[in-house]
Amino acid sequence: MRGDVLEVISSTKDVTNAVILTHNIDFLFVQTLVLSAFRRCGHPTITIFADCACAVESFGNQESMLTSLGKRYRVVPVKMDVGFRFHPKAVLLSGETAATLLVGSGNLTFGGWRDNAEVWTRFESESDGTAPFHWFRGYLDEILSRVALASEVRAEIEEAFDPRSKTWVAGGTTDFGSLVGRVGSGPTLLEHMLAVGREDRVEELVICAPFFDYSGIALKHLASRVGADRTTVLCQPGRSTLQERAWEGMAASARLRGIDFTRPDSSNGERSAFVHAKFYGFRRKEQVVVLVGSANCSRAALTTQGTAGNAELMAVLVRSPDEFEKEFLDELNLISKPVVLLSEAPNDIDEDSTSPKPYILAARFDQGNLLVGYSPPSVEVAECQIDGKTAPFESIEPGIVRIRCGIEPRVVTLRVRVDGELVKSHGSWIDNERHLRATARRRSLADAIRTRVRPGEWSVGGWADVLAVFCKHVTYMPVIPAREVERGLPGERSPTDETVEFTAIDVFATDYRTPTVDRASFSTCLDDDSYIQSLQQLLLRWFGVEPHEAEELNSGTGEDDADRDEPLDRPESIPVAQTSPYGSKLAERERHRIERLLKHLEAGMTSTEFLSERNPEYLAVDLKVASALLRLGLRAGWVERKQFFDLTHRVWSALFFSSTSNRELGWLEYRVKQSQDKEAFIDSMRSAEVSAALIGWYLAASAHSEGTPETVRFVFSAVMSVAHLPWLWHGGSQDDISRELAELLSYTPESGLTIEEMKDDARLQWDVLLQRGHALRGLLGALRTMKVAEILERISTDQLRPGDLLWQGAAGFCVVLHQCSRFTDAAATVLKLQGDERETRFRARFTVPVRALLKEELVPSTPQFGDKPREVLRKFIDELAMGIWT
Repeated sequence: MRGDVLEVISSTKDVTNAVILTHNIDFLFVQTLVLSAFRRCGHPTITIFADCACAVESFGNQESMLTSLGKRYRVVPVKMDVGFRFHPKAVLLSGETAATLLVGSGNLTFGGWRDNAEVWTRFESESDGTAPFHWFRGYLDEILSRVALASEVRAEIEEAFDPRSKTWVAGGTTDFGSLVGRVGSGPTLLEHMLAVGREDRVEELVICAPFFDYSGIALKHLASRVGADRTTVLCQPGRSTLQERAWEGMAASARLRGIDFTRPDSSNGERSAFVHAKFYGFRRKEQVVVLVGSANCSRAALTTQGTAGNAELMAVLVRSPDEFEKEFLDELNLISKPVVLLSEAPNDIDEDSTSPKPYILAARFDQGNLLVGYSPPSVEVAECQIDGKTAPFESIEPGIVRIRCGIEPRVVTLRVRVDGELVKSHGSWIDNERHLRATARRRSLADAIRTRVRPGEWSVGGWADVLAVFCKHVTYMPVIPAREVERGLPGERSPTDETVEFTAIDVFATDYRTPTVDRASFSTCLDDDSYIQSLQQLLLRWFGVEPHEAEELNSGTGEDDADRDEPLDRPESIPVAQTSPYGSKLAERERHRIERLLKHLEAGMTSTEFLSERNPEYLAVDLKVASALLRLGLRAGWVERKQFFDLTHRVWSALFFSSTSNRELGWLEYRVKQSQDKEAFIDSMRSAEVSAALIGWYLAASAHSEGTPETVRFVFSAVMSVAHLPWLWHGGSQDDISRELAELLSYTPESGLTIEEMKDDARLQWDVLLQRGHALRGLLGALRTMKVAEILERISTDQLRPGDLLWQGAAGFCVVLHQCSRFTDAAATVLKLQGDERETRFRARFTVPVRALLKEELVPSTPQFGDKPREVLRKFIDELAMGIWT
């Protein structure tokens, strides 16, 4: 009863998902203490289910002081039938290799988690098996059936139990007798308790609960059904709702024992604490079956069945009589004086039991849409207010309205017609789904950037630490919820490929140039504190850290930071002797660690799971951070040139060039084409930051490449990505991209180049890449209107020369390896650039040299494919051929 839930959370390591059940909730307690504990255990996703009425009342009192609600953590109101409450208390801590489940009596308040006398039962997946966790998952599914707009919440629960990322889920036993509970359906909780607690004759029934129904009906019914030789009721004087008249009928067969619980006070004395614990002991000679959890001895908790009754949850324990005494009774102080009970019921009638009120059950904001779920669904919504201002809305279905929002809203209120009168609902917090989708790995990476990219920490060791956490981030695959607005709601987009608009840039105009990479944007202080602090801000900004996240990352006290383990969970600490983070030769241990990390990163970013399932928002962040970290490592000499190029080539080939699902398309283009909402997918990735990151990544890789087939594939994959995904490279205005690129280059300058030389080189290569990509896009667009047979008949090219680029339709692009004539039945040996990337043979007469396609008599000019694009592609083909054979 002296357990501290915050200490349990703080001491648990590598938690990715937390699920909390509570009746009452203190939002300020969550914001000031609970978030700090969760920061120390791994920055998990936090999903809190709370009683609707309690959450509404608490929010109304604390609204003006709350900053993280709906952004860092989610609170889900659960409404039971009129007159009943959502009352279970539990905490699930789910990690990748292990999980912890607490089931008890404490609410999510300072008293419930730290100060009261509460009881908690702890299950560990490693020692107790997974049966309690699977039962709890089923219990959560019952709760979800009562939740409005549940898809995002369900995705968080699925992630907590996802066997792909949670290895502990598959282990354990199939014994499901360790938990009992109900959520407004089925038999009474008392029936469940009797099923596990009354196998043989019970010698003593021990009841500890602070609240009773005023007539004592549940107490009498429980004692009668158990039929114990004696019944003992533990009662804290002055803090129990047990009445004299309720006890009158029990006195002959039961005894009442006064109890108290004390804690130290500020004057080195002791003070009485509220005994909020609820447990029921079925004592026999050899053992005691103890039910521990949320249920008071009341009709709403124990004896109501069907759709009525509270939602409750109890853990089932089996203890020896001595263990029962030690764990439960010895912590209580027995009071020898007679217990004075209440003489009459308090004049306190629950509003829920008299008249239904309009409640907002969910408010979810995502991509400009605010969906609001309300109860009862039969009422008519007359007005919607966002942050105190009336906003237009549309009714989607009974119980759901939608409001279009240009900015992130905070509070929503509805006015509804009830019996002909306008009734205002409570104000409700709004869940910002973009922020809530952040995973524990994402938040851990933001924390790593904050703690390691700073003066005194930034070195090869700090860089490797950040890279290690980034590797965990890219290999962690969260469950992606189905968007509520995809449920066939009116007015939603149904785009085709042709409706996607790109930035209109005529890259072939005579006077076209990419914007100057402004020298003023370049940092000239490469090793001082201001440089490192600015670098930290760039990484955090590119990573997408929001103000509330920065506040959380910096909210820990010095004591918190001193007590916690290293937050980065790095495998080893590398001492660094040099004062400057750059220019020193790597130690052997450092070099091996970096090799392992780069292999881990490559495996993560080229895995089929990553490529086929990664959320586009996360994929955009991955590209930005990977570009910056790899360029930083290359610039400092921590990453070798060949390591950098090989990793880049393999990642880019998979993303932009060919995929296992379609060898003509890279995974990213394939994902866009397969997406149900193409515009939403693109909007989630497109930004000036992403474009700048890709350009910077390309500049570094092309500068450190050599004339090999891998070089050809890399360069061609970059050009193909511009051709097929222009929105990715034109993610903002050219000036915005230029500013972002200049900032990236300033922290990762090329060795031996002056700022002026680096600026001019970046602009030149940027120009050339965009022109080649748009030229290839124009050619492929022109070819779509032609038949392959027609093309083959009109090709006059005789000789296939080594290095010639071929376009083989469904087989993708290839490079000729040996000279031969096209007008024979000979087989042309080629190197495939897409798909399985191997040598193969095509009948020479069925090959299509790209050089031939550049002739206007073969492929007529179009507005997108005229003289300049043909000239650009001719030069590009020549360079590719030289790259193969140099």
